[in-house]
This record gives sequence, structure tokens and C-alpha cells, in this order.
Amino acid sequence: MSNGFTVNSSVTTAELESSLVVLDLSSNAYFRLNEMGIEIWRKIEDGADEESIVDDLTNKYDAERSQIAGDVRGFIEGLETAGLIVSGRVENSQ
Repeated sequence: MSNGFTVNSSVTTAELESSLVVLDLSSNAYFRLNEMGIEIWRKIEDGADEESIVDDLTNKYDAERSQIAGDVRGFIEGLETAGLIVSGRVENSQ
């Protein structure tokens, strides 16, 4: 699997009530994440790869690993399609 993800540099977040708003400043598009989305987003920000996200959620929730893996894959694909994250880590050259 991937070695992790990088959040697009044009993306910022803000907590709002019980959700997280993810704003892409380059397109002015925003996304409101629910509790599970927030949990996945935070793991991505912490540098987790897809497999470790699935492992963590499988250990935390009473659901089949295959169901969690499919949900995580779909969520990550949505983030990538929206341009909020990219697969792989970007080395900081500074």
C-alpha cells in the first residue's frame, strides 16, 4: 500500500460544532467532515498510511475489516479526487 499521504498545501481546516470543515483555498471549495471523516483526516495529517488507518479503525469499531477498508478507500479516493490530498509523502526541501 501507499507510504502515506500529503495534505495539499492550499488546504486549511476549521472545527465547527461537531464537524471539521476542510477548505481548499485554491478552489474555494469546502467539505464538512463527520466524526468518522475527522478521524481518518487526523490520521492522514499524522502521516498514517491507508493500512494503518484501517487497522486502527478495525480495532476501535465493531465492524468487519473488509467493510472498514472499503469505506476508508472510498473516503481517501474522494479526498484525492477533490485534490485535498495526494498519495505519498512530499519531502520538504527547506
